[in-house]
Amino acid sequence: MNCILFDEPPPFKLDENDPRLAHVLDCLKIPEGGEVFAGKVNSFMCVARIRYLRGAGALLEPIRPLPDPRPKNLTLCAAFARPQIAQRILFECSCFGVKNVVFYAAQKGDASYLKSGLYESGKYAEWLLKGAQQACASSVPKFFRADSLEECLKTAAELEPEEIPPMRIAPDVYEAETDMKKEAEKFSAGNFHATIAIGGERGFGASERDVLRSRGYSLASFGPRVLRTDTAAIAALSLFACA
Repeated sequence: MNCILFDEPPPFKLDENDPRLAHVLDCLKIPEGGEVFAGKVNSFMCVARIRYLRGAGALLEPIRPLPDPRPKNLTLCAAFARPQIAQRILFECSCFGVKNVVFYAAQKGDASYLKSGLYESGKYAEWLLKGAQQACASSVPKFFRADSLEECLKTAAELEPEEIPPMRIAPDVYEAETDMKKEAEKFSAGNFHATIAIGGERGFGASERDVLRSRGYSLASFGPRVLRTDTAAIAALSLFACA
């Protein structure tokens, strides 16, 4: 954690039971009057002075602005996965500055994943926040869910800004028509909003590939190796977010 983000405007309040306060005290060992990086979600970043409240947490008062990395023109579509893999995808999406994340029920996916407390209880938001705090940026991706890849791609299309041409890519080791590096170079050279659709743990089904092609997605390869879902997501974001 490299900064502390809040939903409410300053002065920022850390409750005494907030684990981030324990991190500040026990790991960072910031003294009374010390400085920390803080910000308001999807708004601004700042350097703040901390004041500890006896038995009642701490207050963070902004004292000067801090550069705030802006989100990338990226939407990531990912199949529902087992919680530990989904958590990593959510965290890294936020780290890389993705604007939107859409999770969908894959044709070959495990139906039990959809009932995970990660989604049902809203814990996914905690992982998105953790990723932004790691990146020291105020932007937190918007999260959506869909019952199928087709519904997911429809949602993703609605999220594409009208003023920016779209790019639509789906990593697929089996029926790739291009490669991810070329697509990332194209993204870097122009002004695009890219949507990257990642398959489930067992890959895309035949009908899902048909849906992708009908929606204008290019099937692209990282090479001959089969990557795990979270590895494919991180590899794609590394290419596009750093382009």
